[in-house]
Amino acid sequence: MASATCGRHTATATSSGVANTFAQLHGLRRDDDLRYAVELATSRAAGFVGADAHDIVAGARADVVLLDAQNAQDALMRSPHAP
Repeated sequence: MASATCGRHTATATSSGVANTFAQLHGLRRDDDLRYAVELATSRAAGFVGADAHDIVAGARADVVLLDAQNAQDALMRSPHAP
């Protein structure tokens, strides 16, 4: 989870929240597009968080969230989001 502060306001982002917001802002609906949104917020986000890898790989730092889903797209749609 990442946090950003601007003035008195602090925003917290989760990978699923970032992927969901990206998908909504860009009107993504197709499975391939939703999978891409999940990849952008997870494995392709390494550069944004200053890491060599930002994926589920051996030796990587991780917080684990389990979602009852069929695939990445389904997980994106089922993930809990803060109001």
